[in-house]
Amino acid sequence: MNATSVPVVAPSAGPARIATARSGATLNVRVVAPPSERVAYMGQWLRLPNEEAVAEVANRDRVRAELHRGLTEREPGDPTQYDLVLNSGRLGEAACTTLIVHALKAKQLTNCIRTVEEP
Repeated sequence: MNATSVPVVAPSAGPARIATARSGATLNVRVVAPPSERVAYMGQWLRLPNEEAVAEVANRDRVRAELHRGLTEREPGDPTQYDLVLNSGRLGEAACTTLIVHALKAKQLTNCIRTVEEP
């Protein structure tokens, strides 16, 4: 990628929207992880006991789902609205990042091909 095609990540209530101004490509990504890992991370990050971390994760999930429904009128668990759904608990953050970059490049290429093919 060069300076004119640096990806922009805009997290939202649902998927992160990753876009580049040059190609007009937007990639809708959802990154998930097992609840136990999310609770452990939340507890460590906010320094909460396990019970409070469980409640915090549940509350954030509820708020995120409500916001997602309000913005998109779709259920956040519907995988068909995403270009890519990744499990960071299985893949790790580095692999997820690499896959997102490759998917964005592929989508940019697809958009360029469509532009050339259009009359």
